[in-house]
Amino acid sequence: NPRGIATDNSGNKWIGDYDKGLWKYDNTNWIIYNISNSGLISNDASNIAIDNEGNKWIVTHSGLSKFDGSEWTNYSYSISGISTGHNPCITIDKDGFFWIGMGNNYGEVDGLVKFDGENFTAYNELNTGMPIFQVYDIAIDDSNIKWIGTGSGLVKFDDETWTLYDESNSGIVS
Repeated sequence: NPRGIATDNSGNKWIGDYDKGLWKYDNTNWIIYNISNSGLISNDASNIAIDNEGNKWIVTHSGLSKFDGSEWTNYSYSISGISTGHNPCITIDKDGFFWIGMGNNYGEVDGLVKFDGENFTAYNELNTGMPIFQVYDIAIDDSNIKWIGTGSGLVKFDDETWTLYDESNSGIVS
């Protein structure tokens, strides 16, 4: 079940698999990283982002794993106040902050998480007033504006103001 794909500066493809771990494909060979042969926090590698230093950041239901090519570092979501949700997504903004979207986890607090490399900051309906749940994808434009695809519509966040685009105020249909 491949979910997220990223390409590093060497042309290697990194593929997160929902239940098999992380795959690396160098156009000839396949390497599979999982909990039995690596430091990956969980085999449900839903998505991946690669930072400017070439570190691979893998989001799973259990937490966030960083792989620098030789060492693994794991971070738990439990300190974020956000549930892990289904099929988390990740992207990196121009300032190097990670934005992780958590899907609906059946009544638990879902939402958006900003990670600065050490600390998680949770954004959800409780602290933003926006219906940020069932986060499916996050894109960040050249102006560093976050565009969050949610179960309620498209949410725009410019680091100060939250705006919801839905069927009542835009061309978005249900």
